[in-house]
Amino acid sequence: MSRQAINHLLIQLEALGYLERRVSANNGRPLIYLTERGRELMETIYASLRELQEQWADKVGRKRFRDFMDVLRTLSADERQVEAEGVRLHGLEKRPRGQRGQHRTRAKTHAL
Repeated sequence: MSRQAINHLLIQLEALGYLERRVSANNGRPLIYLTERGRELMETIYASLRELQEQWADKVGRKRFRDFMDVLRTLSADERQVEAEGVRLHGLEKRPRGQRGQHRTRAKTHAL
C-alpha cells in the first residue's frame, strides 16, 4: 500500500471520528491515536471475530481449528519475513518502481 493510499485512509478514518493525529512532544512527528469511537469499533470487531472463530471451532472441532490457526500464523510470519527480505512469495522478486509488469523469476531449489 502506498504512502498516499495510507494517508487517504487515515484522513477518512479521522473524518469519521475513529482516530486522531497528535504531534509528539518528543520529536514533533505526528502520531495516530484511536478515539473513544475508534476503540468501541475495535472492541466490536474483535468481539465479532471471536464469535466467528468460536462458531468455526464448534463446526470443525477445537483441535482442528487450533491447528488451522497455527498454520495461518506460520504462513503470515513467513510472508512478513519474505516481505522484509524484499522478495515476494511464489519465486517472484520484488521489482523497483517503474518495472511493474516485468516478471523476473528466481530459480527455486528444493531439498530432497
